[in-house]
Amino acid sequence: MTIRMGYWDCPSCGNKKNLGPNPTCAGCGRARGPNIAFYTDDSAPVVEDPALVAQARAGADWKCKYCGADNRAGVMDCHQCGAGPDGAVRRQQQFIATGPAPKKGLSPKIILAIVLGVVAFLGLGIWFAFLRTRSLSVTVEAAAWVKSAEVEERRLKKDAAWQDEVPSDAKVLGKESKSRSKKVQEGTKKVKTGRKDLGNGMFEDVYKEEPNYVTKQVDDTWVRYEVEVWEKKETLEEKTTDGSEPKDPASGFKSSSDKRLGTQKNQAVFQLKGNDGKSYTFEVDVDKEGAGAVKKYDIGKSYTAKINAVGAVLSLGP
Repeated sequence: MTIRMGYWDCPSCGNKKNLGPNPTCAGCGRARGPNIAFYTDDSAPVVEDPALVAQARAGADWKCKYCGADNRAGVMDCHQCGAGPDGAVRRQQQFIATGPAPKKGLSPKIILAIVLGVVAFLGLGIWFAFLRTRSLSVTVEAAAWVKSAEVEERRLKKDAAWQDEVPSDAKVLGKESKSRSKKVQEGTKKVKTGRKDLGNGMFEDVYKEEPNYVTKQVDDTWVRYEVEVWEKKETLEEKTTDGSEPKDPASGFKSSSDKRLGTQKNQAVFQLKGNDGKSYTFEVDVDKEGAGAVKKYDIGKSYTAKINAVGAVLSLGP
């Protein structure tokens, strides 16, 4: 494992980045003390000196219970008062998680800028298409209470896919060998997951083994198959325009092994004419809003519609 140099900041004179193992400040000579926090970063030099590596691996520094001085692991007598380490309090060794290292050639700032740019672009697109609205004066030209029910029919669908993508309930019609690009595992790789504060002014990079995937051309099996699927065949519909509730369009429908009901809707549908000369449709879910929604907007009366960029009416108001 890689050992990195740590640092500490002096609270007395403000000197930054004193080398972690140094017991005194390079600026004012103040003793480091046991309560000074160590820190490091990826730009910190790797410790290669055998003596420092041995010191790093010896363990955390200890605090003298008599005078409070910070002492290196393995030192039997306090450097400040000469007392032994009996009852000493050791610094805590801590694991500090880090994110995956960025690919070479791209700095963290560039990656952050790219991510923020993509997020902003997508957000702008969503806002423009769905969230950005405009107000428009519209007149109700017609209103209807519409109940509908989709009828789905089971049928055999023929398709083809790679062997590992074929539905489990499919019937195989034929196979052939083909070459394709596929991600396959090729050994493992070490991934940095964080660093460990050794409690003595130095840190150790921590890694874990993860599968290493590469893209290769491999021989695979292309399968032609057929599978049963449910698809929409028709829509049953009943509607009224006088405010009375239409009957259930599926009241006479009988399900079978090959037919079933799909999506069912219960809506008040209003045909609108905008003062821009265009026609619009506004739909209200009666199951959610109640039967009163059908008579909420009067034919011939004008309202203010909130319309998004794709022309959908989001609401009607006074």
